Amino acid sequence: GLLPPRANRLQPIGLPTKSLSLRGTVTLRDASFVLPVRGADLSGLNVRLGLQDSLWQLSNASGVLNEMRFRASATTIYLLDYLTGQHATASISGQFAVDELRVAQLRSLMRPVPSTNQPGFSPTSLAKPARPMRDKAQLAATLGSELIPPGLLLNVDLRCQRLLLVTDTLSDLAVTVRHDGRQVHLQHLAGRIWGGDVRGHLEWPTDPENRVAPVQYQLAVHFATLNYQQFMAHMVRPAQPTLQPRKARGKGTTSPALRELLLAANGQANVTIDHLQLPEEESLDQVSMRLEKTGNTMHLPFLRFRT
Repeated sequence: GLLPPRANRLQPIGLPTKSLSLRGTVTLRDASFVLPVRGADLSGLNVRLGLQDSLWQLSNASGVLNEMRFRASATTIYLLDYLTGQHATASISGQFAVDELRVAQLRSLMRPVPSTNQPGFSPTSLAKPARPMRDKAQLAATLGSELIPPGLLLNVDLRCQRLLLVTDTLSDLAVTVRHDGRQVHLQHLAGRIWGGDVRGHLEWPTDPENRVAPVQYQLAVHFATLNYQQFMAHMVRPAQPTLQPRKARGKGTTSPALRELLLAANGQANVTIDHLQLPEEESLDQVSMRLEKTGNTMHLPFLRFRT
């Protein structure tokens, strides 16, 4: 078959477009790649690739992507054609483990690249999409639809020691990520945030015609001990932004903090707190409550405690 055209060259008109046939295996050891158009720096890559046309199998992959160390075993379909603009969709399934995952960097790596048909495009130049300024509420409402690019279908199990949002860190994360092209589902979610354990399910649409649909959640949250004043400080006055890579420093915040995501989302949370420390040396024990949020309205169907 024919190799895909170079990124800065147009597909010749009238020539046959037979897909490239790939069969066999490729083993990479300590390989390095730089993809300037996406701002991606991949190093220390070790992987065995089994190739069967559009079906690729990655076995025991490991490496470092933009200072984020990862391990993976996965199957991809139409990945090369998708990345070169020859196919509208690509699917990825498998298991991924990341020591540290920075959401802001992930969004940057997955952003749409400029069209190769535009004059002056160079594959060695960084993409600089012109975007209107948006407030944090808009960023929170559209984060879900912008995190995964159109056409990338997912069914992966993700393990992450630290998931870095702008001002918060979710640790010991385990989640199954599914995207069918219309809806993202985060299933079997488990992790720790603000000293508490979180379990549950989240989902949101990725339909570009409905970009501001809020995240829907069903969560169970447990705190052994919770200081009420410290918790409210997280909600009212977020901490300073988490340390960003050198390239991202000084460029402003482009992703919402966890508080913005919570305020923009709708759903239900069952919360249990063994010991709740209140101001003025007061406290409650064995606290259990249910919170139901829709838009700007919060319902509290029940609240139980000992004091």
